[in-house]
Amino acid sequence: DYKRRETYLSDSEFQTVFGVTKEEFYQQPRWKQELQKRKADLF
Repeated sequence: DYKRRETYLSDSEFQTVFGVTKEEFYQQPRWKQELQKRKADLF
């Protein structure tokens, strides 16, 4: 699923790329998640 590429990252990779845990990431508003994914080139 190309729209949810972040789900394929391991927990440690996710933490390195986004600076937060997966749980913290998914608690953020959708617009903020999309912004972070664009910055990480995962959009």
